[in-house]
Amino acid sequence: MEAKKGILLESGTNELEVLEFRIGKTSYGINVMKVREVLTLQKVTSLPESHELADGMIKLRGEAIIQINLVKYLGENESEDDKLILTEFNKKKIAFRVSDVSNIDRMSWADLDTIDGLNVDVPVIGVVKYSDRMVLILDFESIVAFVMPGEADIDFEKVEKLAGARLAIADDSNFILEMVGSFLSKSGYEDILSFHNGQEALDYLESNPNEVDVLITDIEMPKMDGLTLCKRVKDNKATSGIMVILYSSLITDDIRHKGESVGADFQVNKPQFESILKHLGSLTT
Repeated sequence: MEAKKGILLESGTNELEVLEFRIGKTSYGINVMKVREVLTLQKVTSLPESHELADGMIKLRGEAIIQINLVKYLGENESEDDKLILTEFNKKKIAFRVSDVSNIDRMSWADLDTIDGLNVDVPVIGVVKYSDRMVLILDFESIVAFVMPGEADIDFEKVEKLAGARLAIADDSNFILEMVGSFLSKSGYEDILSFHNGQEALDYLESNPNEVDVLITDIEMPKMDGLTLCKRVKDNKATSGIMVILYSSLITDDIRHKGESVGADFQVNKPQFESILKHLGSLTT
């Protein structure tokens, strides 16, 4: 597959831009929507009792930012020519150390293949296959959760539940599916379906339009992204009554506008899971 040209990244068109970078000899990618800028190495101040993959803090224009070492994480050798990718998602800025940054590709989420059959030991959303290389799209949320773990402080006894609600979760990350499923179960929800991409979820919903009351979906997924999934659900008369919650690390003002344009009922930033429970509970009133 060669990178497509001239794609308009509009809501619900299943398209994205990927910043391609290298660690060792392997090519990786990150959704451009998470990237703020690419930097040369900065002075790092170490942090006591931090994870071994957290190099420490850098200061950028007066702001303290945690640096995570992807080169070390992937078992490659560091170099003084390494680069930093400054990202912002989950309402946090984090810098990632990589070997080099190459180019930006435009593509469709449908171009991302699953990693079935590939020997990959790192969390990956999917793989893009070009004629001369493969690009692994890393699951940055799972990497951050591994290096900087945290748990939501929720009093499940006080959660107001939507009695009998049938829920579906769409997310390519097994980590997120397990986490969200666990929280929903602890909150009293029992009828929960899980899907690994938007196309799987849409196929089920279109075949079983009366089996799901609420769809909780990520935005970044192979085969079909969450914005396209939401649009397809809301445009279909048989499924338009399903409540759709976009649950993503990318909920910015721009994305919120796109979510509204495809008919999303609510939009929640990861990992603010308590907000999902609040929106579910609002249906009881």
